[in-house]
Amino acid sequence: MRVAVFHDFMETVGGAEKVALNIADILGAKVYTLNLRPNVLEHAGFKDADVESLGETVKKPVLKQVHATRIFSNADYTRDYDLFIMSGNFAQYACRNNHPNILYCHSPTRIFYDQYENTLKRLGLLERQVFRTWVHFHRRWDWNSIKYADRILVNSLNIKARVKDYYARGSNILYPQVDTRKYEHKPAEDFWLSVNRIYPQKRIELQLEAFKKLGEKLLIAGGHGEGDLSEYYARSLMRKAPTNVGFLGEVGEKEMIGLYSRCRGLVCTSFEEDFGMTPIEAMASGKPVVAVDEGGYRETVVDGVTGRLVPADVNSIRNAILEVEKNLEGYSSACRRQAAKFDSRLFRQRLLEMVGR
Repeated sequence: MRVAVFHDFMETVGGAEKVALNIADILGAKVYTLNLRPNVLEHAGFKDADVESLGETVKKPVLKQVHATRIFSNADYTRDYDLFIMSGNFAQYACRNNHPNILYCHSPTRIFYDQYENTLKRLGLLERQVFRTWVHFHRRWDWNSIKYADRILVNSLNIKARVKDYYARGSNILYPQVDTRKYEHKPAEDFWLSVNRIYPQKRIELQLEAFKKLGEKLLIAGGHGEGDLSEYYARSLMRKAPTNVGFLGEVGEKEMIGLYSRCRGLVCTSFEEDFGMTPIEAMASGKPVVAVDEGGYRETVVDGVTGRLVPADVNSIRNAILEVEKNLEGYSSACRRQAAKFDSRLFRQRLLEMVGR
């Protein structure tokens, strides 16, 4: 079976990029994407992946998203492949011309739906008007595109509910994978870890404030794409970060595994996280997770067993870290057992069943 995978962008390393590349690896598929940065493949652990760029988009917010939508809407490879997997918010527009297809939905576009009001609040008056107009029209484009998806897979119960609410479509859950065999446990050093894209919905400002009060060291790994409505947010965070917080930028796979192995624990503050692979990666390293009690974290972190799930406020996060610090090694075995439930071998088996291999 000839399979192609379409994925939005390959500019930064996140869970969605890892999932798309892993699907392609399992199915022997070629990946089509936009804004391909070669170092992303290596950082994600797939340096030999067969990936082709469909081009470069403009790098201005809104124009970038519209440009990506047009490119994927016009993509037509039906004669070349037997099955298409669409991964991401803009790759889903390729469903129109490419069948049979399966849409792997990481989340409906959040700035069109549950993050619409929060995004408006961060914008200036003129930007706000532009944003409202754009979303008014692009949301309709989004609704229309979903009807061309033959089947929909989602990454969590959380996203299954969003797909039902916003698209009125049913879906099947295929939890993302982590190759737990890659991860190792080492004695904790002097830092906590945060791994995420530097996007506003990650609420990294909560981490900065919590660690400012704690005085402990926090290392933040992750970057952001150009033209993603996040550049101002990233610059603002770096300006106001206390001296005990360091930004590492994009980190390669080998270095990332090392950071997980040596950290004291992982802190996660994303607003209604879609699923969240980083808690699983941390737990595979035997490290506890302090996460906000929302979204996909509820499907991976076991409160009081593999870490803590707490309200999304600075004092709750701070107190949870202090509590976990009292017995860091006590969480190790339970963390590794929990991570094993999301091992890549289970993902592979389930994916092959779903595509009929």
